[in-house]
Amino acid sequence: MVTYRVRASGTVEAEPGLVHRIIANYKEGHPNILSKKYFSPLTIEEGGFGAGTTLRFSMKALGRAQSFHLT
Repeated sequence: MVTYRVRASGTVEAEPGLVHRIIANYKEGHPNILSKKYFSPLTIEEGGFGAGTTLRFSMKALGRAQSFHLT
C-alpha cells in the first residue's frame, strides 16, 4: 500500500474556541469548510460533535475517489 503525506499550513484570524467548534461540529460546521470539489457530503452514523463521532465520506485525491469510514 502506498502512503502519501500531505501538509499545509496557514493563519486563521479567529478565536481558537470558535475554530474548534467549527471543526468539531460534523453536522454543520465541518462540512462547510470542506471543498465540495473534492469531498462528498459527510454521512454521520453516530454522534456529530467531537470525539466519538462516526462518519462516512468520499474524497477525490490524486485522480481517484476513495471512500472513508472513521470515528
